Amino acid sequence: KDFSGMIESLSFLAKWPRLMEYIDDFNKLEIQNKRIVASFFAEAALNLGKWDQLSEILKYTPEDNWICSVLLALNTLHNKEFDKIDEIIKKAFSFMASKPATFNADNQQIHQQTMLACQELIEVCEIRDWLSTSNQKVRDCIEEVWHQRLKMETRDFNLWFSIFSNRVRVASIRDDSLIQFFLLRSVNLGQQIHLNAFNILFPDYDNETSSDAQKLCHAIALWNVELRTEAVEQVRFLTSVLTGDLLM
Repeated sequence: KDFSGMIESLSFLAKWPRLMEYIDDFNKLEIQNKRIVASFFAEAALNLGKWDQLSEILKYTPEDNWICSVLLALNTLHNKEFDKIDEIIKKAFSFMASKPATFNADNQQIHQQTMLACQELIEVCEIRDWLSTSNQKVRDCIEEVWHQRLKMETRDFNLWFSIFSNRVRVASIRDDSLIQFFLLRSVNLGQQIHLNAFNILFPDYDNETSSDAQKLCHAIALWNVELRTEAVEQVRFLTSVLTGDLLM
């Protein structure tokens, strides 16, 4: 119990490297105990890009958990097994539909967490469609849907992070809408999450060689964690070299 509580706490705090230090302890657990903490280890493995370990951990995740369904679908996308995605998503929606209490809050509005789950599952299918085509017009249409969705939905950074990170991790999609994403505010987790998120999304970021869009996102993240001098210097440099939509 103490082990599972510690692992859950590390997951809640997004301490992924620290959590994965316990992977050997996880591997030694009996199967029923592995199932209790497997979802936390799977999420950590995904965030750290440890795809081989993720595949092994997913063998012990519960099938009646939408988060685990998303993790399984993302791993399936990574393995380019596109034909398996629809069945995974169908099972996830069937599970949520079988538990009506997850849909309605006290005021009969749909739970925000449920809406996020549905959105994430739908985007997994869209990422599959984006990955499985070389038709640039089709890809442009999908990216436009993502761009418009960001304009219309709740403007909360931490709610959008999992969706944007899925696009980046699995499909390496780093379009200019990421700038709008980093301009969002975090309602519950404070502004440090911006820099943490940036480091997860762009682990190989380089001030000299990365794209202008990434540099601008980095400047915004620095501003949000009170590193204002560094942020202003970076923006001042960027305004002298940026062109096109990034200046708008």
